[in-house]
Amino acid sequence: MGKDYSRSAVLAYAQTYLLPIYQARGFLNATISDPQPKVAGETADETQIAVQLAVVPGAQYKISDIKWEGNKIFSADKLQALVHAKPGDLANAPELKTDLEAVHTLYGTKGYMVAKVMPEAKLDEAAKTVAYSLVVSEGDVFHLGDLDIQGLDPKTVDRLQEAWTLRETDPYDSTYPQRFFQDTIKLLSATSPGPSAFTRV
Repeated sequence: MGKDYSRSAVLAYAQTYLLPIYQARGFLNATISDPQPKVAGETADETQIAVQLAVVPGAQYKISDIKWEGNKIFSADKLQALVHAKPGDLANAPELKTDLEAVHTLYGTKGYMVAKVMPEAKLDEAAKTVAYSLVVSEGDVFHLGDLDIQGLDPKTVDRLQEAWTLRETDPYDSTYPQRFFQDTIKLLSATSPGPSAFTRV
């Protein structure tokens, strides 16, 4: 509102912020039309545009089944505990996407930095249900390389290196650096540059 009209900007806004409102309520195939602008007012200095977006919600789907595939490091029960969706619920695509990011974070704690989960949805148009196959690609284990602390005085560097308990060759834990800073922030001087002083390999 109040900005210069841009068809692509309006369409991007609708796809990013409006369509997920429907997808979170089971309308997995909802569509939003291209913006339809029309002149709403005009002065010597500007033209005001009113934009109409037509929505076709489509069918509303409930979840009939959820299955995990390809997971070896973590059990299906442990992964499912991170996912809110369960059979009988209305499908909520944005929530599922967020939950699968938590699964990625869990794998990161064991060094599986490139692990990903691809949801495959099978729609039953007659029953208005969706069955999800959550296909895990675990990838390789990454290990900690070198720890290089820069921009701090030598004494503080020594104290931080001593406090750093994740050792070389250990599987890398992507959540460890944040926990480390929370536990050791008091060791940093008021003039230290903060998290950017750390280089992790």
